[in-house]
Amino acid sequence: MKKLIYNSLLLGGILLMASCSNSEYELQNLVPEKYHKILYIKDNGKQEINMNTVETTPVYSVRIVKAGSDPDMSAGVKVVTMAQNEIDELYNDIEGTNYRVISENTYSYSSPEITFQEGEVGKRLDITFYSDLIYAEMQRDKEAQYVLPVKITSDQDSINSYKNHVLLLLDVKKPIITFKTERIN
Repeated sequence: MKKLIYNSLLLGGILLMASCSNSEYELQNLVPEKYHKILYIKDNGKQEINMNTVETTPVYSVRIVKAGSDPDMSAGVKVVTMAQNEIDELYNDIEGTNYRVISENTYSYSSPEITFQEGEVGKRLDITFYSDLIYAEMQRDKEAQYVLPVKITSDQDSINSYKNHVLLLLDVKKPIITFKTERIN
């Protein structure tokens, strides 16, 4: 009797495994296509960047990640700067802040479009700042906090809507150099 039950369980297990090998249960069919690759900014949210006018072109790097159920697929994102009205809606109106987006001539992206090949899971976006130009803008409105809001978008790939932008809070200082002399008689 025990042998009959054991053989029945074994046969049932074999049949169950055979039925699960059907392509209907493969990962790409269980997970919707929009979740096969999801792109996001690794260190999203607010980031403070301190610069000075002596180092006129500091570079800051943002890491963009490709994840999902099948991150081996190729993907692509566009890098854009959020407009002032978006910053007003997301931050200034809610938090009572006075964030001002810096002018387009005060920074540059290493690449406005980033393409991920098969197997690549992360890419770096370098942002070059022209700190002397940002400092000049800051002197015009000392009450504002100047920012660079970087956002990623894509027409064909999924973007994590909670991790799609980084708000770079910029602080540029002009170093003051003084010399002290003592008279020697």
